[in-house]
Amino acid sequence: MKRFIDIPSVEPSMKFGFFLPTMASFADPKQVIEFAILAEKSGWDGVFLPDHLMHHDSIPWLDANIMMTAIVCNTKNIKVGSWITPVVRRQPWQLAKELATLDILSNGRIILGAGIGAPPSDYTSFGIKYENMGEKLDEALEILDLCWKGETFDFEGKYYQLKDVRLLPKPIQKPRIPILIGGKWPGNKPFIRGAKWDGMMPISKQWPKHLTIEEIKELTSFINSERKKHTNENAELLIQLDISEINNIHLLSKLYELGVTWILFGISPRTGSVEQIKQAILHGPPKL
Repeated sequence: MKRFIDIPSVEPSMKFGFFLPTMASFADPKQVIEFAILAEKSGWDGVFLPDHLMHHDSIPWLDANIMMTAIVCNTKNIKVGSWITPVVRRQPWQLAKELATLDILSNGRIILGAGIGAPPSDYTSFGIKYENMGEKLDEALEILDLCWKGETFDFEGKYYQLKDVRLLPKPIQKPRIPILIGGKWPGNKPFIRGAKWDGMMPISKQWPKHLTIEEIKELTSFINSERKKHTNENAELLIQLDISEINNIHLLSKLYELGVTWILFGISPRTGSVEQIKQAILHGPPKL
């Protein structure tokens, strides 16, 4: 079976997790922690959090990095990640320090979902220009990687200039904390970026509609062709589905055949009450 991820002599398994709500009526840190604890106890592989300041809907949003810290302090095994961190909105060296510390605290369980982020108002409302974002992101990702090597370096870019930098301690994970790139399909640039790093967190340009099977076929074909230009063998592919698809084994099996390595079931205030979400988590991950 030809798969998106190809590791010799090891047949990879699909992992399952949740995209947890941290907004509106669920902007309650204790509630988010409870969801994560319950997910770990019920056998899920990971939980991922959104990262917004205001978005465009004037509702409360919890800080993603603080919530990731709280979750790893209350769990032992489950992976914890962001979908996605707007890297350019932060100082990349400070983000590198925060995530390295968090990776050590979690014993190597952190996944960085990286991207430009939206909406533009999360930048422009604070006086940050929302322009040349792809170029800025590429430089910021290079800085993250250099910071996590733990060696002294200089960086002379168009947007960032660093001199005589060495950040310690390094993350536990090697060669680094996984960097998965968020992007909308169809659209080539984010997927070229994702092929260079450790994989993709794609969504549809018709979001909140989810990607179709045909779209996933197209994007995996594109990324596979791009990966031939790089030596990195790691290639995670995370796809979001609605929680209503949790028992759709035919769909999940098809996604596995296409090379999807993670399925995240999205839950939000629209999904239902706290108790309904708890029951979805208690269902446990699908069995393929």
